[in-house]
Amino acid sequence: MYPNAAFPARMAHLDGLRGVAILSVLGFHYFTCFQSIVPYGGAWAEFPLFRWGYLGVYLFFAISGFVIAMTLERCTGLEEFAVRRLARLWPTMLLCSLLSYATLSLLPSPWPPKPADFLPSLSFIDGFVWNKLIPGLDAGWIDVAYWSLFVEVRFYALAALLWFASPRLFAPLFFGLSTAVVGLYALLYVAGLGLRAEWLQWAFAAKFLPWFVVGVAARLVALGRRRLGVIGMGLAALQTVFLLCINDPKAHLVALVAVMSLMLGPLVSARLSQWLGARWLAAVGAASYSLYLLHQYAGLAIVGALSHAAGLKGSAALPMALGVAVACTGLAHAIYRHWECPINHRLVRGYAGWRRGRRARRLVSADGTAVARARPMR
Repeated sequence: MYPNAAFPARMAHLDGLRGVAILSVLGFHYFTCFQSIVPYGGAWAEFPLFRWGYLGVYLFFAISGFVIAMTLERCTGLEEFAVRRLARLWPTMLLCSLLSYATLSLLPSPWPPKPADFLPSLSFIDGFVWNKLIPGLDAGWIDVAYWSLFVEVRFYALAALLWFASPRLFAPLFFGLSTAVVGLYALLYVAGLGLRAEWLQWAFAAKFLPWFVVGVAARLVALGRRRLGVIGMGLAALQTVFLLCINDPKAHLVALVAVMSLMLGPLVSARLSQWLGARWLAAVGAASYSLYLLHQYAGLAIVGALSHAAGLKGSAALPMALGVAVACTGLAHAIYRHWECPINHRLVRGYAGWRRGRRARRLVSADGTAVARARPMR
């Protein structure tokens, strides 16, 4: 992997993969996860795409591995990378947190929010950490689906530190370190030292590293470095075996192979790439971030309120869930077009202009110093 490698600004098949991931997660949350809460109960709970839909989160992690590796290639330093990530994530998190908070405050639901919940949600750091730092705070996520953002930011930090330490050795370093972390995590559990193992989980998100490795390996394959990419895929499988040895519920070897196929398939098959890049699926995927943030607690609260108002129960309430899912998707697309993209671009452009101005001031200052030093003494 090389710095400043050329790549397209947006890959349609990646948005398609995001679309697959978010539709899977949405199906799981609406039809399988909350059977005791939703008015239609478990009517579609065992439908395979819904029953296993939570695996879409792991596909998101693999996509992040690919995208973050791609983003690092064009960043000139840790500061720029941090700004780009914040510009991409924080404004939309702010808006969606406010919308979810308002919805859950107005409608009856099992998840009443608290003002303190904004602290974990807007910092992307689990409430457990904040509650330890601030006794009596009692903060949690506004929507528990936000837990995956805490996993993401830990990967961002690790990837950025390794990249800016050595861009050319980033992939071998990441593959080696992640394998060592997951291996040690499993070894500590086998040795009966589970509490110590959990420190590795908190520091590195050890349970989820194999999925990010798949994404980075797929990026290498896209760049033509297939041998190293295949090694990365093999190490991701090995890490998953480590987790299976301690019966970790997050370990899914079959799912890992499926995610590998989804990440690699579009790189070798033009037909699959074209299918994943279908306009409707790519549009859903492009708006997947805000849809992920909005669909669960707020969406299900709306489903419950509308079904109750209409007197719908059992299978009769299923169309209400489908309607709310479509409405959430439409709202997410509007947020993407009119909030997420414009603010992201404005912040990134503003940072680039500020950096150019800072560089110019430094050059002027350096030139002035050089002229002063060149003046003859009187």
